Amino acid sequence: MGLEEAMIYLGRCGPYQVITYLIIVVSMNLPTTWQLYGIVFEGPSVPLRFSCFPRPSDGFSPKTQPNSACEQYKLIKEINSSDVVEIIPNQFNQTVGNITYFYSKKEKIECSHFVYHPSLNGYTNGDKVTTIQQEWNLVCKNEMWVSWSQVVFTAGISVGAALCPPFGDYFGRKKLFFLCQFAMGICGLAMAFSPNLLSFCSFQFLTGGFSMANNLAGFVIACELFPKDTRSILSPLIYVFFAIGTSLLSLWAFIFPNWRHLQFAFSIPPLITLLYYPFCPESWRWLISKGRYAEVEKLLDKAARFNKLDPVPRHILYDKSDSIPNMTERKQIMWNYFKQPKLLMYTAAMCFAYKANNLVYYGLNLMSGALAGDPYLNFFILTIVEVISVAMAVIAVSIYGRRYPIMTFFFTSSIFLFIAVIFNTVTQLETIIGTENKFLCVTAFTILGKLCITSACCVILVYVQEIFPTFMRSTGIGIVAGVGNIGAVLSPLSLLSSNLDITKYWIPTTIFGFVSLSAGFFVLLLPETMGRELPSTIEDILHMPYSLNEEEKRKSRQTAWSIFKCSFKDIEEEKHEMNERMKANTNKSDNL
Repeated sequence: MGLEEAMIYLGRCGPYQVITYLIIVVSMNLPTTWQLYGIVFEGPSVPLRFSCFPRPSDGFSPKTQPNSACEQYKLIKEINSSDVVEIIPNQFNQTVGNITYFYSKKEKIECSHFVYHPSLNGYTNGDKVTTIQQEWNLVCKNEMWVSWSQVVFTAGISVGAALCPPFGDYFGRKKLFFLCQFAMGICGLAMAFSPNLLSFCSFQFLTGGFSMANNLAGFVIACELFPKDTRSILSPLIYVFFAIGTSLLSLWAFIFPNWRHLQFAFSIPPLITLLYYPFCPESWRWLISKGRYAEVEKLLDKAARFNKLDPVPRHILYDKSDSIPNMTERKQIMWNYFKQPKLLMYTAAMCFAYKANNLVYYGLNLMSGALAGDPYLNFFILTIVEVISVAMAVIAVSIYGRRYPIMTFFFTSSIFLFIAVIFNTVTQLETIIGTENKFLCVTAFTILGKLCITSACCVILVYVQEIFPTFMRSTGIGIVAGVGNIGAVLSPLSLLSSNLDITKYWIPTTIFGFVSLSAGFFVLLLPETMGRELPSTIEDILHMPYSLNEEEKRKSRQTAWSIFKCSFKDIEEEKHEMNERMKANTNKSDNL
């Protein structure tokens, strides 16, 4: 009874819910993914190849191979070429025009000017590419600042994930969602006009925080539009739009090779989405948890009219057994939640799984430039396979539940990554299959590892909202996302273990493999939530079993198959059964 029955009355896939769902997930995922992964092209973790090329009046460099020189010979003096000078040992000269420059062969200073060669990194439009590395000469001793700028951004993601979602529990999902959209767009524009690295990193931190908070708020709004038996399908499907948005970034970066133009271009769409604010509904579950029944009735009736149905009957919306705790009681209940050792174990296990997933997922995306081939194409392939990952996740969670699919995806990802490491490190393979084929195999197995870790991410998105009760769902998701996003912060740092040497990228890949393997075991500590209503109380979570019986499996698979088929017959039968239950409850009330 209650809201679940009301949502079934509106239709599992009613037009109003589906249209709202699509608008929310498009508004949420496309701008967010561009902000989250724009740094892959704005400040690649694999440094661009460069040469020291000073002006003659600054110094001299032999200008041999790219990345071969971070120093230049010191200028001693310059004279008119017509003047006669004594040849001094340990000096050499070069003549430019009518000026001769003399340099010391023994004394070197830092290079004053660099020339970059993006085409040597595989960029097909290398002559047009401009990154923050080129803008502020982040090479040689400053090379690490590119990775540290990524750390700042991922730190913002972690802080935003931890601090912002609780506001959704108090002020509403809708307000938080659109506030973060606005802030994300403004901070993104400020990044595009940053005059130096410090201001760039400052706005990058804020953009990361608002991007992740926006993503989490939108995810909750979209998922709470539907009844429980559609969550296992519609929740992972949100990630399809995330994957589409990420894959489109390659096109954005190719069209706008200048990092300032790129950042400006994808900071505008979040501001355009604000036009939807008057039409976006607030979360029905949140309004009921706040006791705002009149608003719930108004929104549900609006959805019913759009779906060409009669207003939602009030006796199926309210259940006398349901009770909404006041604010004092809610705080006490929340405190009681964290006093339960079993629930703390669930939270810790989910945090570790989320952290491991983020470390591997973000790390593999940042490593896309180190793979053999064009960086645009590699990033596109790494992201477009995520659509396949979503399909795998949807099928797995609909048939096998949550625990075992996540464990399998983590284990399989670690296996593929370990195979990639073997191909990368065993030099004898070059004589067997050739150098080019060897690195293509590294790329292929890395992509397969990314495919599996993305599937695990999709299932976690479903899982994390099912182990927290309604009164602290956004807060719980924020805690898990905040702690879990430490993995996102560590991902660029893990790349530093290779000293940004492309030949040593097997080191972070090995780290990702072991982390993924460990996460698979931690998932086994969590309960199975497949086919169950979203928990409302602490007791609901404490009594969740670790596995489903055969009857529960059968019903869950049957429901998933009905949704896959989108059978109108099944929907009509469902409505008929619901009407019979409504009549039975009405008669029961009359007899009492």
